[in-house]
Amino acid sequence: MLNLPFNQPFYNKSLFGYYGYIFMRGYEYYVIDGDAGIVGRATLQHELFNITTNMHTGTKKQVSYPFRFYGKLYGDLGYAYSEDPGNSLLNNKLLHSWGLGFDMVAPYDVIFKVEYSFNQFGGNGLFIHLVSDF
Repeated sequence: MLNLPFNQPFYNKSLFGYYGYIFMRGYEYYVIDGDAGIVGRATLQHELFNITTNMHTGTKKQVSYPFRFYGKLYGDLGYAYSEDPGNSLLNNKLLHSWGLGFDMVAPYDVIFKVEYSFNQFGGNGLFIHLVSDF
């Protein structure tokens, strides 16, 4: 993400941690403002098992709903540049985090994520996300 020119008003400097914007896993509780930022994510995941449930509708039709379960290990790397960082400890510094998690993929591409993350400042915690691809 890049905000040009760099002398934007404070309202336009939202980078990481805002609703609907980019975030780094392990930094969910942090908000980072800046002029430019980049995030790289690496995830190693493996399908643990899957379940398919069959439901009968009021008609003669039978509908099946697949549920898939994945285990994962991940790491994120990011950087937020600010021309005037003020008293922010997270700007102009290489940020990294890592963790492990469990994903459940439900019908209609709804993904329920449970992740335990660690960041470089010693912060860690259990985070729950509900994601939809639509």
